[in-house]
Amino acid sequence: MKITKLHPTGFGRLPDKEYTFSEGINVIAGPNEAGKTTLRQFLTAMLFGWEKSRAKADPYKRYKPWSGTGAYGGVMELTAEGKEYRVERDFTGEGPALTVRQYPSMREVPAPEGLLPAIGSRLTRAGYENTVMVPQGSAAPEGDLAQLYANYIANMSRSKDRGIDVAEALETLSSRRKILEKHKTADSVAELRKTVENLKAREAELDRLAEEQAALRAEKDALARQMEALDSEKSAEEERAFAEWLHSYEAYCEAVVKQESDIAALEERCRQREELLAELPDVDKIEETERRMDSLLREREREDAKRETALAEAKAREARIAGRKRHTAWFWIPALVLLAAAAVWLFLATRTTETPVWKIWLGIVGATIGAVVAAGALAIRARCGKRLRAAAKAREAAEASSERQRELAAEIAMMPTEDALHAERDRAVGGKARAEALAERIAESEEALAESERVLTAERSKLLSELSAFEPADDLTEGAVEKVRGHILARSVQNKNRHAQLQAEAERLTERIARLSQALEDGDRVTGDRLEAHQRLGEAERTLAAEQTEIAAMQLAEDTIRSISATIHDSFGKDLNKAVSAYADAFTDGAYAKLSADENLTVRTGSGAKATESSLLSTGAAEQVSLALRLAVAEKMYAGEHLPLVFDDSFVYYDNVRLRSALARLAATGEQILIFSCTDREETLLAEKGIPFTKVAL
Repeated sequence: MKITKLHPTGFGRLPDKEYTFSEGINVIAGPNEAGKTTLRQFLTAMLFGWEKSRAKADPYKRYKPWSGTGAYGGVMELTAEGKEYRVERDFTGEGPALTVRQYPSMREVPAPEGLLPAIGSRLTRAGYENTVMVPQGSAAPEGDLAQLYANYIANMSRSKDRGIDVAEALETLSSRRKILEKHKTADSVAELRKTVENLKAREAELDRLAEEQAALRAEKDALARQMEALDSEKSAEEERAFAEWLHSYEAYCEAVVKQESDIAALEERCRQREELLAELPDVDKIEETERRMDSLLREREREDAKRETALAEAKAREARIAGRKRHTAWFWIPALVLLAAAAVWLFLATRTTETPVWKIWLGIVGATIGAVVAAGALAIRARCGKRLRAAAKAREAAEASSERQRELAAEIAMMPTEDALHAERDRAVGGKARAEALAERIAESEEALAESERVLTAERSKLLSELSAFEPADDLTEGAVEKVRGHILARSVQNKNRHAQLQAEAERLTERIARLSQALEDGDRVTGDRLEAHQRLGEAERTLAAEQTEIAAMQLAEDTIRSISATIHDSFGKDLNKAVSAYADAFTDGAYAKLSADENLTVRTGSGAKATESSLLSTGAAEQVSLALRLAVAEKMYAGEHLPLVFDDSFVYYDNVRLRSALARLAATGEQILIFSCTDREETLLAEKGIPFTKVAL
């Protein structure tokens, strides 16, 4: 049998996708929580079914689909004995639980006993879980493996019929023997002997019985009068009335719980309103800030206006002085002309000695006037330059911000922006509206609670009054209700018990009187009863002897079967030990080449006094020996069947040397192998050994 495809449509966390497997080794790789163990459990469920149980850790509940689509099941494709099958399972219970079809005709294959019997496999769930499927963390098989193998070798050695269960036969013999041992035959013999003696005594006591009968009749009449005095109907009516009262009381309690919930909701709204009011911005402060901001802005505007006015005046004054300075340039022209003319005049006048003096003085006067004009121009220009520099400084002073302007700018910068003030105002207005809405809801809730309190108070008074009618009660607490309930039940039970006691006693007296009447009417029957008792006593003694003989025979049969089973195991044990040793030799890289397994499949290394149980070995060695035992038993029990070997993170305790050897030995089996792993160790070692494998990534 080989698994070719798995397609979970709804199983745990697995997605709705197909997983394809090939012959030989398949490595299903993925990190922790990728779904490897879930996929392995899905394989088990597809092979053997998946049903609910009452166990606390029910796998059916654990692996319900996470997707919530409603589908819980899947499809599996496999080959067996050269035939291809498609297996569909539905774990919800809403459709067919199992459908098996054969390719390519898609003919449905009947599977009344399950999938594996339908495709001709002898593999059972117990055999699968104890042999070819190695779970995560432990290769040690369960105790069922020893019993499975014991049944197998016993059946194969005797009848070749794999359907006979030696353990069941032993259980049947043991159960039958225990049933016989529990029979009271010996007690019956003793009782019959006593009956004979009693009958003899009764023959002599008929007169006393007549007197006893008269006394019993009188006692029966007294019981009848007591039963008439009991009022069972009143007790039942009280119980019905109290049950109706309890229904009203439960409704009242639900109303109280609802009122408490409403009170809590009201308190929460009050708290929300208080928090909202506490967080609301102060509108007065916002308005004060706005007024202060307006005042600062107006003052800044006045300061800016003063600055602009001063700057304009300074610029105008500077322009006037600069204009005057430019106008002084015109004084240079006449001054230079006069100086030039005076110089030429003097030059021409001094060339001859006959030049009149007045001409010379005229030149000197002209030169002097020109010099005076030039000096005046220089003085005016110097004074204009000085005044121009003073005007420039005044302009620069006017251009620079004043100390007050800087103070205003700093204070305005520290004030919130107009948008921020508007946002705060909007938040204050909106918060106030929400607070008012909460206040309205609070008022409505308080009014409703007041009405509810009035109704509950009236209902409480009514219920307390009705409860006091059953039994005095001071309060309507659970303790008081339980106390009244207890008294009512006690009265009812006491009444019923007393009535039952009287009825039973009356029936007993009636039966006794009838027996006495019969004994008195037919005294000869006592003698006949005595003779019949003698006959029954003889039959009981013979039955007791036969049962004791049968118990001894069954015990002998059990001992014989156990002896034969041990002998049969010894004959098959050599082949099993040889197979276990061969696997262990390969898995442990030659460290343990000789192993032996007893009838309980306890594996030991060595022989004689030096034999050591595999459980005492290191964890890794014990795992390798347990795997060898699993595969050896599977090889013997399912000879001729090609079963897939499933390993769910089963090699965590193997070192690289032994894991390499184990993988090589598993590959040599030629079987399909599914290795679920959260590491790449198996892939690396398979690649190193050149062993082909298929990787299926999760």
